[in-house]
Amino acid sequence: MLSCAVLIGFIILSDIVLLFLRKLESKEFLLLLCLSVLGFFSLFVIAPEGVVIKRQGYGGDEYEKEIYLEDGEYLDKGSVRVDPLTYTEEELKTMSEEAFEGLSEVFLGNNEDETHIREDLNLVSSIDGYPFEVYWSSSDSEIISSAGVVSNDELKGFINCVVTASLDFGDFSFSRRYPLTVLPKTYSEMDEKKRQALMEIEKDLKKAPREETIALPKMVGEFKVYEEPASYQRALILPGIAILFLLYKRFHEKEEMIKKEKMRRSLLEEAYPDFVSQLLLYMSSGVTVRMAFDALKGYYQSRENESSALLGMELSLTVNEMKGGISEQQAYNNFGKRCGGNRYRKLMALLNQSITVGSKGILLRLDELLSEAFESRKEYAKKRGEEASTKLLIPMILMLATVMALLMVPGFMGMGI
Repeated sequence: MLSCAVLIGFIILSDIVLLFLRKLESKEFLLLLCLSVLGFFSLFVIAPEGVVIKRQGYGGDEYEKEIYLEDGEYLDKGSVRVDPLTYTEEELKTMSEEAFEGLSEVFLGNNEDETHIREDLNLVSSIDGYPFEVYWSSSDSEIISSAGVVSNDELKGFINCVVTASLDFGDFSFSRRYPLTVLPKTYSEMDEKKRQALMEIEKDLKKAPREETIALPKMVGEFKVYEEPASYQRALILPGIAILFLLYKRFHEKEEMIKKEKMRRSLLEEAYPDFVSQLLLYMSSGVTVRMAFDALKGYYQSRENESSALLGMELSLTVNEMKGGISEQQAYNNFGKRCGGNRYRKLMALLNQSITVGSKGILLRLDELLSEAFESRKEYAKKRGEEASTKLLIPMILMLATVMALLMVPGFMGMGI
């Protein structure tokens, strides 16, 4: 503290010297002087004159607290050991009596009382609301272990045993003895039969202590002996796998059919504008619809692209239906249903109308359908382009990230980051 006071005094003196040398304005001098004086007085006002140490709660841990020692010239650091809060012996004795009462209610577990011990004990290691650690011991560990396990399987009559509970807290310890009477374990009729069967098997094993492998009897009393019971779950694994495979195959085939049908419709939609254009061309030259279908069948079958070949197959099927005796109207309706889509159905309805009420105005209507078809083709091409650009978005982002990494990593490595 003294050294700090000397330093602040030196700062104040420097301010005064600078003022005389005209290197500080009056306002700047007053500001520095006020701050220096406040810093000097803060050493006595803010600095604590004592140390407040807080202990940990009951049952807590001791810890080392660092403090500073100063005599005006000498300043050094030291440490002191701080113990946690603790109870008086009388307080602990009173709490131990209450804790023992609580133990008496829980340590018996499912047993009736101290004189009828047949099941394992509930030897807890702590008691809620009390700071004690609980330790247990037994006068006969072969009958009752320190963990509370009761070994009375082979017991013929009753036996007395004492368990002792010790409540420990720091340097204090309180204990209480609990006299118990252990009775033979009771078995149901089935459990007794099973126990007798296992005893018979153990006897057979003891008869041949030097044999490496021993074949057990297939029947012991009323029980069949298995190393592992028949697993019905295992028997169901293969049929289950087969069922799952068939379901997957059925679902996959259905998905493939839907995918193929969707692709087929897409190809036919792609061929629609050219089909209307060719149909309009033939009908403008005076050819009937039936003759136009027959001519277009060969035209599309001779082309190599997939959409034209598919449309040629449908036209061929329609021509064969008409040759087989089906009416033109029915054949055109079937063609529209097979091709699918509203546009093919609309076109076939127009052709059937020309057969029923005459072909007046059909060329104009076909020309309108052709204009609509080319507009739809433009929209379809635009949609396909957007889908393609969307699919390329993720690869483009990955490429951008790769390029950024190639540029940035060497820079960071060069800076030592």
